[in-house]
Amino acid sequence: MTDLFVLYEDSRGANGKFGPHVFFLGCVADITGTPIDNLKQVIRDRPVNGASKLLSHLRDTDDLDLIAPNGEPILAILDDDHVRDHHPATKGMNASKAAAKIKADSSAPHRVTVVLLERNLESVVKAFQQCGESATDLIAEALEKRLNARDRLFDSVGRDPSKRQVRDCVRKTMPCVEQIVQAMRAAVA
Repeated sequence: MTDLFVLYEDSRGANGKFGPHVFFLGCVADITGTPIDNLKQVIRDRPVNGASKLLSHLRDTDDLDLIAPNGEPILAILDDDHVRDHHPATKGMNASKAAAKIKADSSAPHRVTVVLLERNLESVVKAFQQCGESATDLIAEALEKRLNARDRLFDSVGRDPSKRQVRDCVRKTMPCVEQIVQAMRAAVA
């Protein structure tokens, strides 16, 4: 296993948890059979509260060395809907070309993988609903950008064994989610 540090554009809720990371780990656990709590020891989350902050970290070798001090790989997850406002060189590019440009412009492209979420994290919430998630109150609150509700929803969908069908459906319908899961899986392969 190789440690992997995951930088998220989003921020933690007031409860100090970050549910989206648990959801992605739940998808990796489905594939590998490794418990989420074991995966958390290898695949570490770092929500940075803003695309500009995340991009700044990627461009600064010292920041990357503080985040991953032993040269570990870094996975950067950004929302596609506004990333071009913060990285003008990606204007007019599709998501895969924009992600490649962000990676190439980082101070350590050999260590960095970049994935752009289809529109934003709320798109994943909508995919939960389309894939049969029944927590309609949490979905509504998460779509209103209530962070604690978002974290509870993602944590529930990520951890609950009975929600594997929802996780599998989201992976199948959102290629960006599958990219994230495969990048994380590579760390534990």
